[in-house]
Amino acid sequence: MANSPTPFTQTPRPKVFCMNEADWWAGYDLQSTMLAFAKDFGFSTIAEAEAKVAIDQPYELNESEMDEELFEGVTFRAALAQLVTNSVTLPCFLGSPLVGAYHRNDVQTRLAA
Repeated sequence: MANSPTPFTQTPRPKVFCMNEADWWAGYDLQSTMLAFAKDFGFSTIAEAEAKVAIDQPYELNESEMDEELFEGVTFRAALAQLVTNSVTLPCFLGSPLVGAYHRNDVQTRLAA
């Protein structure tokens, strides 16, 4: 009996998603991240969140956007790397300019205004 080759499975790459003009979340794919976002805001479905404008034209940040500043010298790329380093379960909130916070060590930390 010959050994059959082990299928190659690639570990999903964490990404940053813009849910609306003010909320960024980290996750592995847009669909599961939108669902976690919707539930976090008390909606039972993505469609309900979209109807209430909590989710508005969501998209994955591109490479150049990842190097933009999230808050006070912290880029999206650095914030995402910190989540991965700290083994934070994704999907999760990453940041919002409206609350002046970003995710650090599995808690939201307010930055000085």
